[in-house]
Amino acid sequence: MEAISPRIRSSLFLSLCLGLGLAACGGMSQQSPPDGGSNHEQTCHSGSNACDTCGDEFCCPELQACADNASCESAIDCAVGCGSDTACLNNCSAEYSSGVEDANALSSCVNSFCSEACAPPAFSPVGTWSIDVAFSATSCGGPSNLVVETLTFSQAANGYNVVSGNATITGTTSCTASGCAVSLVMDFVVNSTSYQQTLNLTLSSNGSVTGSSYETWSSCSATATVTGAKE
Repeated sequence: MEAISPRIRSSLFLSLCLGLGLAACGGMSQQSPPDGGSNHEQTCHSGSNACDTCGDEFCCPELQACADNASCESAIDCAVGCGSDTACLNNCSAEYSSGVEDANALSSCVNSFCSEACAPPAFSPVGTWSIDVAFSATSCGGPSNLVVETLTFSQAANGYNVVSGNATITGTTSCTASGCAVSLVMDFVVNSTSYQQTLNLTLSSNGSVTGSSYETWSSCSATATVTGAKE
Protein backbone atom coordinates (compact mmCIF):
# COMPACT_ATOMS: atom_id res chain seq x y z
CA MET A 1 0.00 0.00 0.00
CA GLU A 2 1.03 3.65 -0.37
CA ALA A 3 3.05 5.25 2.37
CA ILE A 4 1.15 7.59 4.67
CA SER A 5 2.52 10.69 6.33
CA PRO A 6 4.93 9.91 9.16
CA ARG A 7 2.35 11.23 11.62
CA ILE A 8 -0.55 8.84 11.81
CA ARG A 9 -3.65 10.37 13.34
CA SER A 10 -6.82 8.78 14.48
CA SER A 11 -9.80 10.09 12.53
CA LEU A 12 -11.98 10.33 15.63
CA PHE A 13 -9.52 11.42 18.27
CA LEU A 14 -6.68 13.94 18.27
CA SER A 15 -4.20 11.36 19.52
CA LEU A 16 -1.10 11.05 17.31
CA CYS A 17 0.74 8.01 16.09
CA LEU A 18 3.94 10.02 15.74
CA GLY A 19 6.53 8.97 13.19
CA LEU A 20 4.95 5.66 12.16
CA GLY A 21 4.21 5.78 8.44
CA LEU A 22 1.91 3.14 7.02
CA ALA A 23 4.73 2.18 4.76
CA ALA A 24 4.98 0.23 8.00
CA CYS A 25 2.16 -1.87 6.58
CA GLY A 26 3.68 -2.16 3.12
CA GLY A 27 5.95 -4.99 2.21
CA MET A 28 4.57 -7.36 4.84
CA SER A 29 4.12 -10.81 3.37
CA GLN A 30 0.87 -12.62 4.11
CA GLN A 31 1.26 -15.67 6.30
CA SER A 32 -1.07 -18.36 7.54
CA PRO A 33 -3.28 -17.17 10.42
CA PRO A 34 -1.54 -17.83 13.73
CA ASP A 35 -3.04 -19.95 16.47
CA GLY A 36 -6.16 -18.36 17.86
CA GLY A 37 -7.72 -17.70 14.46
CA SER A 38 -6.43 -14.16 13.82
CA ASN A 39 -6.58 -13.09 10.20
CA HIS A 40 -3.53 -10.84 10.63
CA GLU A 41 0.07 -11.83 10.42
CA GLN A 42 2.14 -11.53 13.58
CA THR A 43 5.55 -10.91 12.03
CA CYS A 44 5.86 -7.44 10.54
CA HIS A 45 8.73 -5.99 8.53
CA SER A 46 7.85 -2.31 8.48
CA GLY A 47 11.29 -0.73 8.60
CA SER A 48 14.46 -0.29 10.59
CA ASN A 49 13.90 2.96 12.51
CA ALA A 50 12.99 2.88 16.20
CA CYS A 51 9.35 3.78 15.63
CA ASP A 52 8.81 1.08 13.00
CA THR A 53 10.60 -1.48 15.15
CA CYS A 54 8.35 -0.66 18.08
CA GLY A 55 5.28 -0.87 15.87
CA ASP A 56 6.42 -4.26 14.63
CA GLU A 57 6.81 -5.54 18.17
CA PHE A 58 3.68 -4.18 19.79
CA CYS A 59 1.18 -3.24 17.07
CA CYS A 60 1.60 -5.76 14.28
CA PRO A 61 -2.08 -6.89 14.22
CA GLU A 62 -3.27 -3.28 14.18
CA LEU A 63 -0.85 -2.35 11.40
CA GLN A 64 -1.97 -5.25 9.24
CA ALA A 65 -5.66 -4.65 9.97
CA CYS A 66 -5.27 -1.09 8.71
CA ALA A 67 -3.30 -2.28 5.69
CA ASP A 68 -6.13 -4.67 4.87
CA ASN A 69 -8.74 -1.90 5.12
CA ALA A 70 -8.49 0.78 2.41
CA SER A 71 -10.86 3.03 4.39
CA CYS A 72 -8.47 2.96 7.35
CA GLU A 73 -5.66 4.35 5.22
CA SER A 74 -7.99 6.95 3.71
CA ALA A 75 -9.27 7.98 7.15
CA ILE A 76 -5.73 8.51 8.38
CA ASP A 77 -4.69 10.41 5.24
CA CYS A 78 -7.74 12.62 5.65
CA ALA A 79 -7.08 13.23 9.36
CA VAL A 80 -3.43 14.12 8.73
CA GLY A 81 -4.60 17.03 6.60
CA CYS A 82 -6.92 18.31 9.34
CA GLY A 83 -4.37 19.15 11.99
CA SER A 84 -6.38 20.02 15.11
CA ASP A 85 -9.53 21.06 13.20
CA THR A 86 -12.24 19.09 15.00
CA ALA A 87 -14.91 19.69 12.34
CA CYS A 88 -12.53 18.42 9.67
CA LEU A 89 -11.70 15.33 11.72
CA ASN A 90 -15.40 14.62 12.22
CA ASN A 91 -15.92 14.89 8.46
CA CYS A 92 -13.11 12.40 7.90
CA SER A 93 -14.63 9.93 10.33
CA ALA A 94 -18.02 10.25 8.62
CA GLU A 95 -16.63 9.89 5.11
CA TYR A 96 -14.45 6.90 5.94
CA SER A 97 -16.56 5.39 8.70
CA SER A 98 -15.63 1.82 7.82
CA GLY A 99 -11.97 2.61 8.52
CA VAL A 100 -12.44 4.48 11.80
CA GLU A 101 -12.33 1.49 14.12
CA ASP A 102 -9.08 0.16 12.67
CA ALA A 103 -7.53 3.63 12.52
CA ASN A 104 -8.38 4.28 16.16
CA ALA A 105 -7.07 0.88 17.20
CA LEU A 106 -3.74 1.59 15.49
CA SER A 107 -3.56 5.07 16.97
CA SER A 108 -4.31 3.77 20.45
CA CYS A 109 -1.73 1.00 20.21
CA VAL A 110 1.09 3.23 18.96
CA ASN A 111 0.32 5.89 21.56
CA SER A 112 0.22 3.30 24.33
CA PHE A 113 3.40 1.45 23.48
CA CYS A 114 5.47 3.57 21.10
CA SER A 115 4.87 7.21 21.97
CA GLU A 116 8.52 7.77 22.86
CA ALA A 117 9.96 5.83 19.93
CA CYS A 118 7.59 7.57 17.51
CA ALA A 119 7.96 11.10 18.86
CA PRO A 120 8.83 13.57 16.10
CA PRO A 121 12.36 14.93 16.05
CA ALA A 122 12.96 18.23 17.80
CA PHE A 123 12.92 21.34 15.64
CA SER A 124 16.40 22.76 15.01
CA PRO A 125 16.94 26.52 15.52
CA VAL A 126 20.24 26.48 13.60
CA GLY A 127 20.51 29.63 11.50
CA THR A 128 20.07 33.38 12.00
CA TRP A 129 16.98 34.91 13.55
CA SER A 130 16.20 38.63 13.28
CA ILE A 131 14.34 40.09 16.25
CA ASP A 132 12.65 43.44 16.84
CA VAL A 133 13.03 44.41 20.50
CA ALA A 134 10.46 47.12 21.31
CA PHE A 135 11.57 48.75 24.56
CA SER A 136 9.18 50.74 26.72
CA ALA A 137 10.22 54.03 28.31
CA THR A 138 13.20 53.46 30.57
CA SER A 139 13.21 53.71 34.34
CA CYS A 140 15.53 56.73 33.95
CA GLY A 141 12.99 58.64 31.88
CA GLY A 142 14.29 57.73 28.44
CA PRO A 143 11.83 57.28 25.54
CA SER A 144 10.60 54.01 24.11
CA ASN A 145 12.89 52.54 21.48
CA LEU A 146 13.00 49.83 18.84
CA VAL A 147 16.21 47.85 18.47
CA VAL A 148 16.83 45.24 15.75
CA GLU A 149 19.10 42.38 16.82
CA THR A 150 20.20 39.08 15.31
CA LEU A 151 20.73 35.77 17.05
CA THR A 152 22.71 33.09 15.23
CA PHE A 153 22.34 29.51 16.46
CA SER A 154 24.82 26.75 15.66
CA GLN A 155 24.92 23.11 16.71
CA ALA A 156 27.13 22.33 19.70
CA ALA A 157 28.14 19.06 21.30
CA ASN A 158 25.60 19.42 24.09
CA GLY A 159 23.03 21.76 22.58
CA TYR A 160 23.35 25.04 20.70
CA ASN A 161 25.74 27.98 20.65
CA VAL A 162 24.25 31.45 20.25
CA VAL A 163 26.08 34.50 18.88
CA SER A 164 24.91 38.12 18.75
CA GLY A 165 27.52 40.74 17.88
CA ASN A 166 30.21 40.95 20.55
CA ALA A 167 27.92 39.99 23.42
CA THR A 168 28.83 37.30 25.91
CA ILE A 169 25.84 34.96 25.98
CA THR A 170 24.76 32.32 28.48
CA GLY A 171 21.49 30.45 28.70
CA THR A 172 19.48 27.47 27.55
CA THR A 173 17.67 26.37 24.40
CA SER A 174 15.12 23.58 24.72
CA CYS A 175 13.41 22.32 21.56
CA THR A 176 10.44 20.13 20.68
CA ALA A 177 8.91 19.37 17.29
CA SER A 178 6.91 22.61 17.37
CA GLY A 179 9.74 24.97 18.27
CA CYS A 180 12.26 26.07 20.91
CA ALA A 181 12.07 27.82 24.25
CA VAL A 182 15.11 30.09 24.57
CA SER A 183 16.31 31.81 27.74
CA LEU A 184 19.42 33.97 27.27
CA VAL A 185 21.45 36.48 29.25
CA MET A 186 23.55 38.78 27.06
CA ASP A 187 26.33 40.98 28.46
CA PHE A 188 27.83 43.67 26.22
CA VAL A 189 29.48 47.10 26.33
CA VAL A 190 28.51 50.20 24.34
CA ASN A 191 30.47 53.43 24.70
CA SER A 192 32.05 52.22 27.94
CA THR A 193 28.63 51.42 29.46
CA SER A 194 27.96 47.81 30.46
CA TYR A 195 24.56 46.37 29.56
CA GLN A 196 22.84 43.13 30.49
CA GLN A 197 19.88 41.94 28.45
CA THR A 198 17.67 39.00 29.37
CA LEU A 199 15.68 37.37 26.56
CA ASN A 200 12.90 34.82 26.95
CA LEU A 201 11.84 33.72 23.50
CA THR A 202 9.80 31.15 21.64
CA LEU A 203 11.21 30.18 18.25
CA SER A 204 8.39 28.52 16.33
CA SER A 205 8.95 25.83 13.74
CA ASN A 206 7.03 28.10 11.33
CA GLY A 207 9.92 30.58 11.56
CA SER A 208 8.39 33.20 13.85
CA VAL A 209 9.76 34.62 17.11
CA THR A 210 7.82 35.95 20.10
CA GLY A 211 8.88 36.79 23.62
CA SER A 212 10.06 39.43 26.06
CA SER A 213 13.23 41.18 27.12
CA TYR A 214 14.54 43.02 30.17
CA GLU A 215 17.63 45.20 29.98
CA THR A 216 19.67 46.91 32.70
CA TRP A 217 22.56 49.38 32.54
CA SER A 218 24.04 51.75 35.12
CA SER A 219 21.05 52.46 37.39
CA CYS A 220 18.50 52.19 34.58
CA SER A 221 16.28 49.43 33.18
CA ALA A 222 13.66 48.83 30.48
CA THR A 223 11.30 46.06 29.49
CA ALA A 224 10.48 45.07 25.91
CA THR A 225 8.30 42.88 23.76
CA VAL A 226 10.05 40.82 21.09
CA THR A 227 8.88 39.71 17.66
CA GLY A 228 10.83 38.48 14.68
CA ALA A 229 11.48 35.76 12.17
CA LYS A 230 14.16 33.43 10.87
CA GLU A 231 16.20 34.94 8.06
